[in-house]
Amino acid sequence: MRFPSLISPRKSGPARTYTRRRPPGTRQRRPAHKLTFETLEDRTLLSVTPVLLGDLNPGAASSTPEEFVEIGGTTFFAANDGTGTDLWKTDGTPVGTENISSPYGEFDAVQELTNVYGTLFFRGHIPNFGNGLWKSDGTEAGTELIGTFSPLYDADAREFTAVDGTLFFTMYHPVVGRELWKTDGTLAGTDIVKDINPGSDDAQPQWLRNVNGTLFFTANDGTHGWELWKSDGTEAGTVMVKDITAHPFAVGPQRLTDAGGTVFFVATGGHQLWKSDGTEAGTVPVTNGIGDIPFQVNHLTDVNGTLFFSTSIPFSEPGLWKTDGTPAGTVLVKDINPGSGMGVGVPWTDIDGTLFFTAEVTSDDGTLEGFELWKSDGSVAGTMRVKGFSPRYDSSGEPDGRSSPDYLTNVDGRLFFAAYDTTHGYELWTSDGTATVRVTDINPGIGDSFLGWSVEPLLSVNGKLYLPASNGSSGFEPWTLDTNALFRNTEIDVGLGRGSINVNSNGVIAVSILTTADFDATRVDVSSVDFAGASAFQSALEDIDGDGDLDLLLHFRTDDTMLRSIYEQLVAEDLDGDGVLGSRNQVAEVAVAGLTLDDELFEGFDSLNLSLSGRALRELLDELFAAGSI
Repeated sequence: MRFPSLISPRKSGPARTYTRRRPPGTRQRRPAHKLTFETLEDRTLLSVTPVLLGDLNPGAASSTPEEFVEIGGTTFFAANDGTGTDLWKTDGTPVGTENISSPYGEFDAVQELTNVYGTLFFRGHIPNFGNGLWKSDGTEAGTELIGTFSPLYDADAREFTAVDGTLFFTMYHPVVGRELWKTDGTLAGTDIVKDINPGSDDAQPQWLRNVNGTLFFTANDGTHGWELWKSDGTEAGTVMVKDITAHPFAVGPQRLTDAGGTVFFVATGGHQLWKSDGTEAGTVPVTNGIGDIPFQVNHLTDVNGTLFFSTSIPFSEPGLWKTDGTPAGTVLVKDINPGSGMGVGVPWTDIDGTLFFTAEVTSDDGTLEGFELWKSDGSVAGTMRVKGFSPRYDSSGEPDGRSSPDYLTNVDGRLFFAAYDTTHGYELWTSDGTATVRVTDINPGIGDSFLGWSVEPLLSVNGKLYLPASNGSSGFEPWTLDTNALFRNTEIDVGLGRGSINVNSNGVIAVSILTTADFDATRVDVSSVDFAGASAFQSALEDIDGDGDLDLLLHFRTDDTMLRSIYEQLVAEDLDGDGVLGSRNQVAEVAVAGLTLDDELFEGFDSLNLSLSGRALRELLDELFAAGSI
């Protein structure tokens, strides 16, 4: 593969015409073919077509599938067939997608689907039978009632949380109020764990989390107010960890998150970040706010034992933060949208040690301008924009907020998510962190395939992605997409010659996508192609490699790409504290991805030589030192 060189505009001559420097000693390329299409032999295309598992609620109505749970290769979910929300299962094929009934009849409401050591537990209601706690192995005979709830009151069992082989949940009973309960899957093994708030008053347990085999949660015992609790499943082992909030009516701990076996949470109305090892002495504040202005801590996310979070501070540093659990190790990674009061959005996800998240882009007056996909390795230099998305407007002309990427999902080390663009509506996208491309258009045209507004990931089972989507003729129904071998590997060439790309330049980068024996570059949808977060502003068909076949030549503006950010990250990593400055030249592997006119996904990689001028490099090093990145 040839090394790239920068393509720069001519100082004179016809507009939109470019000249390419040819390294000494290289051969003169033959004149380009006339820019026409040629007929090529048939080629086998990879399928990126999602499969509708069933129009469960026939016609335009929606079954709105939700709570997808995989157990032993079978995917369970809840969906409404028009008569109520039933329990369903699928093996990923339409014929293998079926309703699960019970010996007592069909369900019309199911919720809280939870995997407990290979058995599905859930809350279910059957007409003329009532509400109950259930478990199922996926067959009618194996769908068993554990116990019914009294029809005289609404037990409303919820917050199902598995800890080893025990299911914990909260439930209301008129004698004890809403308290913590547990079950082992038998009626005899289903009981209240502890009446935390004695008598009929509610303890209201919330934020149930399994941390290394111990259940952590928040509850109100009627004396201390809302506090952090833990339980080993016994009455004696269910105890308050620490009295954090002095006032009994104050807002207690929230957003409990496991990061490397430590429980992090926010307290004092969300203004302080705390951590706990389950002991009173080991439950301590990590942050106390900035000066007289308290944090509003949000989006707690574990990335390989490091906790990332966001803050909202009026007129100050809203942005991405991280902590190792110590005040000194709690630092601002990057202010995503400086001075706006808006910045990091939801949702977030960890992909092999890299945090992917969304950010809101606003104008100086606070007007929402769009949304961006970002990634971070926890350093200033390694926190960068991946791709921007246009806002979507409601009937009054105001942004409705739905274009923020949703359903961020890790599928075998690759990000899949739903996002909006003005041509295709709300559809499925994917990114490797350098190239981001729409996967498919389930609802053709500008119609939406996704409901949006979800901070929960999609479910991936052995490379099959399960989607709640609509094709425009049916409502929102269950779909699946096989992500195995989703992309056709394509030969690309970035730069078309030797040399390096100056990432501080306002020049142009040429990228060629080559026609080969099994790929026709003339069939590429140019508007879909992404190179380092940028779209091409100019394209032409030309025989780049001299083999007689037309290839696709694309031009990208350097300023539109994320190459400067990638370069900064590489330079920061090169400065390892040994006193030796990072190299001016850095090598990065960057992807080019897109769709053909036949809806075939393709992807190619090339190694790029990236550089900065001496002065610009010195300024960058000063910035990185000042930011504490090196």
